[in-house]
Amino acid sequence: MRSSKRNIGTWITAGSLIIVLTLFVVFGPPTTTAKPPVQQPDISEAFTLDDWPMSKTAAFGRTVYEESCIGCHGDDGMGDGPASAFLDPLPRNFQNAKFKFRTTPTGKLPRIPDLVRTITRGLPGSSMPSFELMSDVKKKAVAAYVQHVSTFRKGRDEVARHMKKTGQTLEEVLASDINDIKAKVWKKRVSSLQPIAVPPSPKVTAKLLALGKKRYLGECNRCHGDTGRGDGISSYTLRDWKDQPIIARDFTTGVFRSGSKPEDIFIRMRTGLTGTPMPAIPGSDEEIWALAHFVLSLKDPEAYVNRVHSGGGLPGGHDDN
Repeated sequence: MRSSKRNIGTWITAGSLIIVLTLFVVFGPPTTTAKPPVQQPDISEAFTLDDWPMSKTAAFGRTVYEESCIGCHGDDGMGDGPASAFLDPLPRNFQNAKFKFRTTPTGKLPRIPDLVRTITRGLPGSSMPSFELMSDVKKKAVAAYVQHVSTFRKGRDEVARHMKKTGQTLEEVLASDINDIKAKVWKKRVSSLQPIAVPPSPKVTAKLLALGKKRYLGECNRCHGDTGRGDGISSYTLRDWKDQPIIARDFTTGVFRSGSKPEDIFIRMRTGLTGTPMPAIPGSDEEIWALAHFVLSLKDPEAYVNRVHSGGGLPGGHDDN
């Protein structure tokens, strides 16, 4: 009797094994239900510019911005105001934080004096007008607001990292930690900004201009052309960070968007134009000064040399102060 039961158990075990093997052959190995990946917090839409803490000065600047700037630069400073569709070049997108005209190194934000300078002068050759008659208080305030907007995306990224690290919800971060995050971003992106020094120009001589020409033909002519007309062999291929066509400056016009005094050209050479193919130019101060003066001479080379030789004032600049 016991032997009979053992035989029955053996047959059951064998039968089960056959069924399992058959299922394996037909359907493959059994699968286990994988746990869904942990979703990382996405605050790209939930965290808005209104959530980014604003100083009192920037808050006042926002009212100035809404009066004078919003039509071109848009509600949130993204360069998408209602007038932008009719403008070329397009208005600056402040949220992308790519500023051409600064006294700070390549890729850095402009300082308040840099922004006030642009607001005051405007940008000749573009749709950015001069706000020379705006009060200094308003200009500094709107500059502070532009800085505020230009740190927003870095702040949003920092909030996302903080949420991932701590497991907090956005509401919890906004309630307890947002001011500390703002202080961290501000210290790194704004408070630490230092201008590039502009040393006094050496005496402009034929030798200095010859040095400038040598540097120009080695650094600049591929885009700006041998005579500075903006017609170099690479000029037709230039594109900006938005992949939009960009025109190399024609130096023979004497028109420069951020000032045409020698020191204006010197700082442009030193800083480059962020978001464009124009890099910061390496070299000694003497070489950069030589290049700056040679570029200014391209408007009227003979007049520039004659003025230098006669001991007259330097041509090519206008007083923007």
